[in-house]
Amino acid sequence: MPNLSRYSVKNVMFDGMEREYVMYTPSCANLQPLPLVFMFHGWQELAQVYAGIHGGWSDGFADVAEEKCFLTVWPQGTFDQLGRLPHASSWSAGGCSTKDNSDHFCDAEAVRRTSGAYCASSCGVDSCAACAWCACVDDVGFVLSLVDTLTQSLLVDAQHVYAAGCSNGAMLVYDLAADERSASRFAAFAADAGLPHRGHGCVPRLPVSLLHLHAHND
Repeated sequence: MPNLSRYSVKNVMFDGMEREYVMYTPSCANLQPLPLVFMFHGWQELAQVYAGIHGGWSDGFADVAEEKCFLTVWPQGTFDQLGRLPHASSWSAGGCSTKDNSDHFCDAEAVRRTSGAYCASSCGVDSCAACAWCACVDDVGFVLSLVDTLTQSLLVDAQHVYAAGCSNGAMLVYDLAADERSASRFAAFAADAGLPHRGHGCVPRLPVSLLHLHAHND
């Protein structure tokens, strides 16, 4: 079991916004640099819950980090007004926000009739789109700022930084793997139950190592 005293919750400023992340430092940590794994939560989820910082359900990565001796970071997505959801968290990735002209990949009229549009305040005045359901922020830039900050620490092995995510978090993993700013900063990627929307899956210029899981029997 992970030691709750090994968790830390930190706040940083990025693009004029206060952002949060949770870090687990295993008890094996000493003066030797350790691998670093980023874990990205799904839509409407909380990093602190995924990390297991309050007990109860978690993604279990802190247990693995303790056993295998690596650092784990759970960044928090942006909280935004998303239509009928007053305080939902999301990652702006894979074509899920109005900044990516996302209305083309679904039946917009059908969505409007059944559930209405999600209007993210971060996307501007004319932000409503039936097929958009995420905030409009530079989450790739945010993650890279964390990579820069954490790899400057003697605790982190900059050659062994990894990114994994579930659902909306998996969409961000695909963005990180394809974006020229970030692809070379990670040794490998893992995506669970999430893909970019149709028309938003960019092909990396250089080969990357990526594991994709989409079902229990994968």
